[in-house]
Amino acid sequence: MKKMTEFWVVLAMLIVMAFKIDPFHWFMPDNVQMIILCLLVAGLFLWIGLLFREHARDERESFHLYRASRAGFVVGVVAFSVLIVIQDLQHRLDPLLLVALAAMIITKLMVLIISRRGDEE
Repeated sequence: MKKMTEFWVVLAMLIVMAFKIDPFHWFMPDNVQMIILCLLVAGLFLWIGLLFREHARDERESFHLYRASRAGFVVGVVAFSVLIVIQDLQHRLDPLLLVALAAMIITKLMVLIISRRGDEE
């Protein structure tokens, strides 16, 4: 049951992203529609990232959750790094990419420091 929920969440995310990106310019929304679509995309991503929690029931599921989180972090860092290099070579670097990459790395380091401090006590 849980696997089907994950499938539908990912499918919904991909559909909303396809409408937002619109690579073939099939849709020509006005400003209000673009704002609504942007809010929908942001809301969906926040829900997926923050509220759609993963709970491991045993050590095996905990290990799988760890591996998935680790892979997601690595892919995120690589994607941001590639985008930063590409945009920097085109001389139009978006500073928000740097902020997002720094936020990911700083968060990981802070959680590691706090976790290690808790293990030492």
